[in-house]
Amino acid sequence: MTIVHPAREVYRSAPAGAAAARAFVVDQAHAADLPGGLVEDLALAASELATNAIRHGTHATNGGAFTVSSEVIDGHAAVRVDNPGPSPISIPNGPRMPGVDAEGGRGLAILRDLGAHVDIAPGGVTASFDLARYSACER
Repeated sequence: MTIVHPAREVYRSAPAGAAAARAFVVDQAHAADLPGGLVEDLALAASELATNAIRHGTHATNGGAFTVSSEVIDGHAAVRVDNPGPSPISIPNGPRMPGVDAEGGRGLAILRDLGAHVDIAPGGVTASFDLARYSACER
């Protein structure tokens, strides 16, 4: 497994931006020689966080763009999506699954169920995964 310095790309706040962000994170994960299951989870995280930036982001304040960062360091792989604007959403006890009839609101809860540490801070959201968990599963 290779230590990868943070890589960063900027994408337009449009559906094609989410697909491009996901491809970028997958390319970075393959370059770091990460286990297949982790690559899949990072792709899901990139897709979810980018989609949230597109759907809920502050397009007027950032020129209609969001930034995706990917890194592998200190036993963790992380993807971060930054979308400058007002303070982030507040989730007091972590994301909870919405009711069965709700059309959305499951993404961050799913990432946490996958084992991601989800950090919501002003301007962005980071999902990081412990590499040891994947290395042990794929031996």
